[in-house]
Amino acid sequence: MVAFIQGSMAGATQRFLSYYIGLGDSKRVKEVFSMSVNVHLIISVVLVIAIEIFGAWYLPNKLNYGNVDYTIVKLIFHTSVASLFFIFNSIPFNSMLIAKESMSSFAYIDILQRFLKFCLAYSLILFNSSLRLPIYASVVLTISVLVFFVYLVTCRNKFSESHFIIFWDTNLFKELFAFTGWVSLPALVSIFKTQGMVVVLNSVFGPVVNAAQGIANQINNAVKSLANNVGVAFAPQITITYAQKEYDTMTKLFILGSKINFFLFAFISIPLSIEMDFVLSIWLKEVPPFASTIAILILIDTLISNMTSTYNTAIQATGDIRFYEITYNLLHFLSLCLIIVIVKIGCEYYVPYIILAVFSFLSMFWQFYCMKRVMPFVSIKDILMSIVQMTLVAGISIAVTYMVVLFDWGNQWIKFIVVLVVSTLILSATIYSIGFSKYEREKFVALIKSKFHR
Repeated sequence: MVAFIQGSMAGATQRFLSYYIGLGDSKRVKEVFSMSVNVHLIISVVLVIAIEIFGAWYLPNKLNYGNVDYTIVKLIFHTSVASLFFIFNSIPFNSMLIAKESMSSFAYIDILQRFLKFCLAYSLILFNSSLRLPIYASVVLTISVLVFFVYLVTCRNKFSESHFIIFWDTNLFKELFAFTGWVSLPALVSIFKTQGMVVVLNSVFGPVVNAAQGIANQINNAVKSLANNVGVAFAPQITITYAQKEYDTMTKLFILGSKINFFLFAFISIPLSIEMDFVLSIWLKEVPPFASTIAILILIDTLISNMTSTYNTAIQATGDIRFYEITYNLLHFLSLCLIIVIVKIGCEYYVPYIILAVFSFLSMFWQFYCMKRVMPFVSIKDILMSIVQMTLVAGISIAVTYMVVLFDWGNQWIKFIVVLVVSTLILSATIYSIGFSKYEREKFVALIKSKFHR
């Protein structure tokens, strides 16, 4: 939940920074940055106070913490809240790095954070089991503080606009706060939809489907995280080109960004879906029933969503997002309502996931309408052509790769490697010949040549 909200708030801050960077207004960039620091500080302080007040009542009266010492429970709670404070206040600096397209610094800090958490998780085996939770919580807080200061020092050294000034603009505050609220709506709806699915399916199918969905979500999140950074890389340029009124370049950027995101996800999800049973058997000692089917359907849903993954960024670049966020997320909320009705009437366990995928596909067309409403210069013909190209690439790749499964390879590992190689080759060929337009192919070839002639 924190990660969802953190991402939404970072996206909102980055949009405003990128917009004024595109206008070349350094003074306004500095003011927006300082105001975003104020906004995140206010939000984090209010959040910390609210959580601490709630915790003061909930921990001693409602929480079932078994045989764990209450002092340790309080330590874990307080350190977790403190970590949240530093995570939220890192967002303006994180957003500045992205808006300035300092992707190497952004990547190094992210790698540092993940490496430290990996070392922490691995080192816990050295401690007594009763000490692992408090040590984990304390070190996570230390990492959060360290990352906050790394972000702060990096931004101050690289960008003069990230030097905080005492500044307050009520209108800008309202604009930032309102935009952050609307951008956070998809995260809240996604959380509600995911948890609502858990409750609804549990009430009919029991915990077996919940266990399968948990495994499926882990697989989906792992694969999705590899491709989603593409959206982060494209976001600043999409907003900057909009601010500079370079609408043709902006359109090409968000279409290309979605294509690359989709293709990267396809490279992993297609062979993984075809060989899901084998992969799960390697990963888990006991594979929950239905896990394979649910994982495949969730991957399909995400693959469909990735067809327009950077379109949200394009709409948000305009600043006119209230109508879009309300109506688009209402569609996804209605999908959960339909699932509740169908599950109560009676259906197979996989039907709700098919409904989610169908709604993801249908909601794309509403997204196109909302985009045309705020960006009349966008060509719906170009957008639909990109959707057709992505569909053809995925369809041909799945069909050809699935033929490999029909042969008897004798050894499951050999079969898995062949599926992986064939899907990669077919995807590469179809992406270059069908998936990219002539302009995109030229850009791609130029990029490859520049890498080799450095």
